[in-house]
Amino acid sequence: MPLRAAPDTPEAVPPRTGPQLAEARRIRAVEILDQGRPQAQVARMLGVTSESVRRWQRQMEQGGVAALRHHPPTVRPRKLTDEQVEQIRVALEGAP
Repeated sequence: MPLRAAPDTPEAVPPRTGPQLAEARRIRAVEILDQGRPQAQVARMLGVTSESVRRWQRQMEQGGVAALRHHPPTVRPRKLTDEQVEQIRVALEGAP
């Protein structure tokens, strides 16, 4: 079902995905830490563990905001060619 735009806005903004929400939480945690709040308080505010807040702070110190961004998982390269996959499919669909 397509998103509908609100009457006063030109386009609707799609909802954030899980990884986007997690990234926003990490960045928000570091912003709050920069305001001088203790790690335990930041953790309570965001509903995460203090260890997560410590890890995010360490990542920020070592790699900047880029270290807090979502990185898609790496995928192993395929070992079979398309032709080999097709040969297996044909063999499996054949008579026993």
